[in-house]
Amino acid sequence: MRKLLTTTILALLTLTMFANPAGQSVTRRVTGKVLDPKGQPVIGAAIMVPGTTIGSISEIDGSWTLDIPDDVTTIEISCIGFKGQKVSIGSSSVYTVVLEVDNELLSESVVIGYGTQKKVNLTGSVSAVTFDETNIKSRPITNAANALSNAAPGLQIMQSAGRPGNEGFGIAIRGLGTLNSSGPLILIDGLESGISNVSPTDIASVSILKDAASCAIYGNRGANGVILITTKSGGQGGKATVSYDMQYSIGEPFRIRKTVSNTADYMELINESKENMGLPPTFSAETIADWRATENDPDGYYNKNGVTQLYPNKYCYPNTEWWDWIYQKSIMQKHTVSVSGHDKDRKIGYNISFGYVDDPGVVVRSGLKQYLGRVNVYADITDWMRVGARVSGSTTMRDRSALGTGNGSDVLESMDSQKVVPDMYPYYDGKFGGTEADEEDPQARNVYLTLHETQGFRRNTNLNTNFYVSAKFLKHFSYDLNFY
Repeated sequence: MRKLLTTTILALLTLTMFANPAGQSVTRRVTGKVLDPKGQPVIGAAIMVPGTTIGSISEIDGSWTLDIPDDVTTIEISCIGFKGQKVSIGSSSVYTVVLEVDNELLSESVVIGYGTQKKVNLTGSVSAVTFDETNIKSRPITNAANALSNAAPGLQIMQSAGRPGNEGFGIAIRGLGTLNSSGPLILIDGLESGISNVSPTDIASVSILKDAASCAIYGNRGANGVILITTKSGGQGGKATVSYDMQYSIGEPFRIRKTVSNTADYMELINESKENMGLPPTFSAETIADWRATENDPDGYYNKNGVTQLYPNKYCYPNTEWWDWIYQKSIMQKHTVSVSGHDKDRKIGYNISFGYVDDPGVVVRSGLKQYLGRVNVYADITDWMRVGARVSGSTTMRDRSALGTGNGSDVLESMDSQKVVPDMYPYYDGKFGGTEADEEDPQARNVYLTLHETQGFRRNTNLNTNFYVSAKFLKHFSYDLNFY
């Protein structure tokens, strides 16, 4: 009872504040009703004087009352699900307003698993993401996971790596699950697939099923949520539309943590650390002196004990900055050509697209090349039967290297160890270099060699086919038969 009384008092105070704001002189009262196109009252519609805080709310029978200054000539009426309307205020004191239904909002369809449903009738927790022209072309994305990032509440996408085609995307809906994998079930046109197997430009819409109701359709596979991706099926109107999308981007490291690249300084630091531990120095004073004598003349030839070396100082007495050899500035390019259309006479719709991605990566021998193709075609045999086919395929070629293998030979992990030293030239004259100092650790690694000792590429090819028949019967029912 106390809670109800408090709520009533707050509501009255709010209405009083709207109806009689400070500084306004009330001179006239207007009343009216808000109705929908069928003549039914609209509850909770907002009636406002533009540019002021003067307002009211329609009651259960659609009626409203508003006290306004004498110079007000227009009021605005709005309600969720209806189009807003402006009403001119004349000499009359009673106004009946019929709001037009916002069909664009109420008719929006959402894929819910069994089929589609109007958003206005939806009761489960579903987010819909429409891949319109602005969403795609305004963002330099090559992967559908990037396109979904920050696109829907409750959807979390984390990227744990940066290698092209192996970014390690972690997708979670409403936090992490506990059943086997924590990732959601991903269906592309009803077929389970990886999110990287579809080009962002081919996606028409995405529905994200978040709550436990997904388990009623997909069993425990839907315990962590479901992402339903629908690709484009055909154009509008009777003409074929050809589109070409091109993206270029430059990739380079955002920040590089520099290491000791001067060999003489490196040797002195190693000797200092050994001295602090009470151990004899690793490098002799003569070896350090040789590096000091050559560091200011990298292109010269050093004469030691009357013998002139055969190669310039920078190869025989190197001061290697390894990051300059491992990182590179790369140019990523992506091209997509699509043809879509709809023949009204033959009742045939189609959408055909081909894509190509070339991303060398910011680390040498970490790139990929990918070819994507998709064909969606359908024909309306009768007014109640449609037959169609969806065929998609992709070929991905990734450079083979020790980068990101996770077996202890990862190149970037090696950069944090003591096995990578500056007194080693990575590559010269068709040969990979080794350590030059006699006292150097023989287990020191040439990480540039590690990146190149595995040649070639890994090829992964996928081909998916789906032939379907859709038959409509009665008024709100249809039967779909799919062959995968």
